[in-house]
Amino acid sequence: ESFIFTVSEDNTPVLTGPISGTSETNLPFFTWNKIPRATSYGLVLGSNEDCTQIILENQALAEKQFQYPSDSPPLGYDISYFWKVIAYDENGSPLGDYSAIATFKTPSGVIEIEFIFEEGGD
Repeated sequence: ESFIFTVSEDNTPVLTGPISGTSETNLPFFTWNKIPRATSYGLVLGSNEDCTQIILENQALAEKQFQYPSDSPPLGYDISYFWKVIAYDENGSPLGDYSAIATFKTPSGVIEIEFIFEEGGD
């Protein structure tokens, strides 16, 4: 008795940044792994854990990276955001599932300045 099966490649993007941490800017730079045969990617940024409260959605990204646009509504300080990505083929059809949802937190907005005084300076 023989079996024939096909192993398919995983077409679900893996998010590489920002993940599980604090972004250094309110204009985060999103990155993920390249999916073979993908001609575009879709990114969803949300304010809740399942990304249903959408802040930004872009379904026509040609690269495996995207920076939050400076002309979009500003992200708040010290707030957690959630994002996911999907890969599309040349017909605009999904190649696989959305990535796992990643989270990041924007900076606090507090600027700390340290002054160092030297005694006996002229």
